Amino acid sequence: MKFKTASIYTFASVLVRTAAQLSLQKVIATQFGAAGLTLFAHFQNLISFLFIVSNEGLNKGLMQEVAAKRKETLVPSVWKFREFNFLDIPIFFQTLTLQILLWIVFLVFLLIGKDFFLTHFFIHKPTAPSFWLWFVLLGLGLLLQMLLLQGLAFWAAQENFAWHSLFSAAANLLALGIVLLFTFVFHTKITLILVIWSLANGFLGLWVWLLIIAQILSKKTKLKNLYKKKYNLQAIFFNDLKYFELFKYAFAAISVVLADKMVAFFIRDWAIETFDPLSVGQWQTLLKLSDNYGAVFSATFLVIFFPKITQRLHQEKKIGSFFLKNYAFLLTVISIGLFLVYFQYQNIVLLLFEKSLIAPASWLGYWLLGDFFRLQNYTLSQFFLAQKHLKIYGILQFVFGLFFMIVLKISYHFQLQSDGILLLLQARLASYAFSVLVLGSGVFYSLKKSLYRPTERSKDPN
Repeated sequence: MKFKTASIYTFASVLVRTAAQLSLQKVIATQFGAAGLTLFAHFQNLISFLFIVSNEGLNKGLMQEVAAKRKETLVPSVWKFREFNFLDIPIFFQTLTLQILLWIVFLVFLLIGKDFFLTHFFIHKPTAPSFWLWFVLLGLGLLLQMLLLQGLAFWAAQENFAWHSLFSAAANLLALGIVLLFTFVFHTKITLILVIWSLANGFLGLWVWLLIIAQILSKKTKLKNLYKKKYNLQAIFFNDLKYFELFKYAFAAISVVLADKMVAFFIRDWAIETFDPLSVGQWQTLLKLSDNYGAVFSATFLVIFFPKITQRLHQEKKIGSFFLKNYAFLLTVISIGLFLVYFQYQNIVLLLFEKSLIAPASWLGYWLLGDFFRLQNYTLSQFFLAQKHLKIYGILQFVFGLFFMIVLKISYHFQLQSDGILLLLQARLASYAFSVLVLGSGVFYSLKKSLYRPTERSKDPN
């Protein structure tokens, strides 16, 4: 499937997912008020620490390993599964092993710190039997979501984008429908709605796995021949070990959690203590909008961009031109999208939020220009990860976080404090511009042999 064709399928899926997410936020806001919406946002932030390591770390490693072995093939229908590479079986189930270990560690982490992390979801300390029922449902929902995301990542690496898009959109629609049912019919409390949403969101993960396992078992004879009739757990979990490779991707994701999410947490806390609530609310509205269309961008293009780059890493003559062509395409999409956001900004805020949260016009330029570099940062990061520069990537995340804090500190010290939120947007712009400069230099340095191959005439000494 061509890059742009696959992007259309994924884009349609992401539009459905985004609409479902926005509808869900609207339902919670209208039925449970600001407190309910805040609790939902807090819940999403809590579980994001797990899914960043799981999806952006382990699943990214899975995609890299699977896509690297694949060759581009044309199939008569977008709904026909690509030829299954049975050499992918060990990496697939080894990823599952690390996912389950990560899931256990996260749940233990929550239990140890339950008085800090989970008290917001209960009026009293979380020790009652109702808490344990809630916690079991939470754990099951998180596990199902992890299974779904791993299956979808596997399909993306195999270029089964039509199936990937279908199940991704269906999962969000199912979750929205279940929440509507329990909210309006059963009048369920918001605390239970949260774990029901998690369960519903991951339910289709079981079906994704059934399809993948059925695909494996459908050619069991070929599988036995491949493993010389030793088709057993040892062959799956201990042949062609990739645990360390996957852990390196997890380390890169952990660096994002610590350097990006933690910095964002402390900056938000500082802003709440320093500036007036209305300004902070307007600033957070801008960042929420960035997160929404940033998710559309990354899911639409970069789920496809990453495996495509991985396939061509060893094709020195093709990788440079492929990267430049698609990078130019992505820049065009980013520019058009941000221009549309700029001209429709007030209408978007009125539709999704309320009039009082419309930010001053002086903020918009810094915000959107910051997003222009932010989306490039994500694009260049995919190439860095595809090249397995994981240690460098992890270190750079801390460098970029430190750079943001330094710029903000200097700006806040020397600038007038009449519009302090503007300093946050300026520091954000400077930080992302700096990251694009660094990552872009690294990417183009690695591509210089492909981009500037000497001609036969230049090789002639005469």
